[in-house]
Amino acid sequence: MAEVRSSRVKKDSIVYHVELKLELGKNFSGNSNMEFQTQSDGGDLFLDHELAEITALQLNDYKYTQEDLKRYVKIKFIFLPKEHMNYGEQNKNNVVISFKGKYWSDGTGIHSSVEGEGENVK
Repeated sequence: MAEVRSSRVKKDSIVYHVELKLELGKNFSGNSNMEFQTQSDGGDLFLDHELAEITALQLNDYKYTQEDLKRYVKIKFIFLPKEHMNYGEQNKNNVVISFKGKYWSDGTGIHSSVEGEGENVK
């Protein structure tokens, strides 16, 4: 699957803008905006993700409905249906994702820690 995606997306065209709201506790939230150009007219594409929940999703001018989210967002993948893609060298695609995530504690991802109320805390 990754090879197919790699052949369809112009590599030097990918731009990310990420906004995070880092909250106390076990969760964070944010928005991600990804822009890219496609190289060929092809089928659906997909994005990998490690998010707890995707709360809103937009591909170009198309806003995914709650039913679309159930259909196109899977455990580790977000499917981008070809009928909403812009194809060709001059056509840019824009994906906007609103999400919730969980902090990690295993050495990967985003971490959160709070020091205790000891004498070293000022």
